[in-house]
Parts: sequence; structure tokens; C-alpha cells
Amino acid sequence: MVIWRRYLPDGSLALFGIAIAIGPVIVGGELIAGRPVDAWPVVIAAGATVVLAIARLRRMMRLLESQTERLSQLADTDYVTGLANRRHLVDRLDKLLAVAQPEPTGFLLVGLARFSEINETLGTPTADAILHAVGVRLGELTGDGALVARMGSDTFGVLDPSITTGEEASRAAIHIREALERPLELPDLSVSVEARVGSLVLPEDGAEPAVALLRADVALSVAKGRSGHTASYGVDLEPGDMLAPVLIGELSQAIRAGLLVAYYQPQIEIATGRVYGVEALARWEHPRHGLLGPDAFIPAAEQAGLIGSLLQHILDSALLQCSRWRSEGLDLTVAVNLSARNLLDPGLVDDVWSALQHHGLPPGSLELEITEGTAMVDPRRSIHVLGALAQLGVKLSIDDYGTGHSSLAYLQQLPVNRLKIDRSFVTEMTVDAASAAIVRSTIELARVLQFDVVAEGVEDDATLVMLRDMDCYAAQGFVLGRPVAPPRLPDLIRRIEERLTGVLGTPTLSPARPGE
Repeated sequence: MVIWRRYLPDGSLALFGIAIAIGPVIVGGELIAGRPVDAWPVVIAAGATVVLAIARLRRMMRLLESQTERLSQLADTDYVTGLANRRHLVDRLDKLLAVAQPEPTGFLLVGLARFSEINETLGTPTADAILHAVGVRLGELTGDGALVARMGSDTFGVLDPSITTGEEASRAAIHIREALERPLELPDLSVSVEARVGSLVLPEDGAEPAVALLRADVALSVAKGRSGHTASYGVDLEPGDMLAPVLIGELSQAIRAGLLVAYYQPQIEIATGRVYGVEALARWEHPRHGLLGPDAFIPAAEQAGLIGSLLQHILDSALLQCSRWRSEGLDLTVAVNLSARNLLDPGLVDDVWSALQHHGLPPGSLELEITEGTAMVDPRRSIHVLGALAQLGVKLSIDDYGTGHSSLAYLQQLPVNRLKIDRSFVTEMTVDAASAAIVRSTIELARVLQFDVVAEGVEDDATLVMLRDMDCYAAQGFVLGRPVAPPRLPDLIRRIEERLTGVLGTPTLSPARPGE
């Protein structure tokens, strides 16, 4: 009875009661009056009541259908913008990709930059008005049959069947970004928003809804880090770009599980042809994606706030291996790269000292590399931290020299021992006079400033000989040796030194290590 009272319109219960009771009432009245019972009035009265009841029931059903449709619309609608919501777009994706041969359709994710700051500064009502205005503009920009949805607090999705290729998706992304950066006119003010747009084309870039959503997220994530603020999954992305957002959630566990390892690339002293040290390069032995280089997961570590844990892990691994090599008579230095966040970490100096003490190594066995850009993030802090590291006795070097914007006056203030010339100059120096001149002038200037110079990216013997003639201190590159796992390093060093005797004309002597 409670259910009926909840869902039937007012009066329906009374009509049902009348329809059921009217016949017996008429018959009872006739019998009490002593008159013969005539069935027709009973039938007519009961029939009329039933017809009325049926009419009321049909009205009730229409009301229920209307309420159901309304609830369905509410479940698929974002209440702030009036657009479709994530649930609606995912349902559309399911239907689109469920057929045997889906029609090509563009899928774009649009993210608003610093929207949380807008919300905090201007307040929720204004932020909601901006979201509504963005939704309206996206609707104006998209083609017929397109679905625009609000996917999250500051993210919108667009499914547009008029976009059928990756190039079209790229152009649409640029068009949307530029259009959203034009001022949005609100009742009380005019505001501009910065947009990032990731795009792909279905089913080519994602044949399943979950895959399509993931890859759209990847494209948007990459777009946030690019100067143009757009990225198309099937056109612009490199393998590392595609993996980075996926790997964020797995990185912490991988560090704990020991899946992050160090590979070692030899560094040779050109005058002697001897390997004096190695650079430790992080690798991830991923169970599904294979051996990943740092470009694939360092951005993930930065985004996840794990760069400190990653450095500590690689530093510990490198120093442990260095200690083992030294115990075996292989006297090598080991170089480890620092990021800007590492350099700004107030515990960095203590962590380095503790690691050296733990493994029983002299500070001079460790070299820490920073880029020009890293040093320039906070110049005063960099000078202070690098000075403290230098006081420990740790060697310091500027990596990728020539690609940044630091001045030599600033570099002179840093307690660095070496400049590592970027590979972009070194690899071209045998065929490009300008590159050769840059390398030569850098070597000569470094000699005046009392820096050693290490040339990165040496890929042929001709380049190595040219560097020898320029009196370059050291070299590193594929022609000398690729990064290898620790067990393979001793044999690689032996082969390098034997080969370079003929290339450089150096004598076959025991390795002369720095500091000896």
C-alpha cells in the first residue's frame, strides 16, 4: 500500500475502490429495496468507473516516463555548464566503438590552466560562470553532431565526427586553444583563460573506450608541457611522452622493488686513452614496457614528487657499485645527474655525505652533474649548495654546456671542475665548421678558466681524433661505449682501451686515473 500511495496520482486509489465496490453496492441496494436485480446498471456503472481508472493509470504512466526521462537527463548533464557530463561522453564512446567498423571521430580533451587559482581569486560563482562561458564557446567551435562534455573540474571533452585525421585533430586543437584565449565576456567582467588541448582520432588511436580516455589524458598531459600547449597522440607524441603519465602511478612501487637500476657509460681521458670514470644513467626494468630510459620516466618522477627518492636510490646504487669495483682493483669515479628539484632540496648535502660514508668512499670518487638550466632556477641557492658539496670534496660539472642561457661570469662563481659540451655541437663538428669552432673556443676558454672539458656524443673515431688535436680533456659517446649493466663494464673497459691504442696512438699502459 505504501508503494501505491507513493507512485499513484491522487484519487487513483479511490477510483480503484469504487471500481471494485460499485457492483456489489448496487446489487445490495436493489435487494434491500426488495426490487428485482437488474444487471445492466451495474455493468454500466462498473464499466464507466473502470474506464476512468484506466485513463488515470495511463496518465500515471506518462508521468512516470517523464520523470524517468528527466532523471536520465540529469544523470547525463553537468549542472554548472548544462553540457553533457563524463558519464554521457563515456556512454557515447561505448556506442561509437562498439560497432565492427567505427566511423573516424576526433576526440579532444581541453584543460584550463591554473583554474584553481581563478576559483580562489574570483570566487566560485565567477569560476562557474567562466566554465559555462567556456562550454558555450566550445559548442560554437565544434561541428554538427559533436558532443561537448565537462569531464572534470577544469577539463572538457569533445567528440567530433567532422574530424577524421590526426592532422585535422591537430588543427582543431590549435583552433580551440586560440579561440579560448580570446576574452570571455561575463556580466561583470571580461576574463581570459589559457587552454591546453590533447587530441586523437578514434578508432585509430584507441579502439576501446578505456584506451581512448587514457591516451587522450596522455596527449593533454604532454600538451601542458609544450610551448604550443597542444599535442596530438598519433602525430606529435614520442614513446616517452606516451608512457610518462601511465608510469606515474607505478614509479613509487618500482623504486621500492628495485626495478630502477643504473647503467654505466665509460668516460675516457683522451691524452691517455684510458677509462677514468663512468656516468650512472637511470634505467627502469619495466615488466611490460621493457628497459626504459630516463626520458620515459624522469618527467613522471618530477610530477609525482619522487625525484628525491629516485636520486637517493640511484646515488646509493652507483656508490655501492663504485665501492665494489674499487675492491676489485677498478679505480673509477662515478657521475650522477642532479635535477633542479634535487639542487633545491635542503637535505641534499647531508644525503650525499651520508651515502659516501655508508659505502666507505672518498668524496672525490663522486661527480655530480647539473645543467645550466638547473643552476639558473635559483642562482643564489645553487651557488650555496654547490659550494657546500665542493667543500665535501665532491667533483662538480656542468652538463649539456652550450644549450642554456647562463653567463660565463655566473659559471665562474660556481665551484665546478668540468664543462661537458653538449652532443649537438660535438656530433656535427667533423662536417660543420661552426660547430667545430664552438667546440674549439669552449675548450680554449675552459682552459683559461681552469675547467676540464668533456665532449659528449662522440660517435666516430674522426671526432675523437679531432678532439685530441684540440687538447680536449675527455670524451664520452657511443663510439667509445654504450651504457651497460655493471657486470659487463670491466670487459667493455678492456676492449675500449685496447682499441684506442690504435686510434689515438696512446701507449699500452695501466690506466692513469684522476688523482693518481
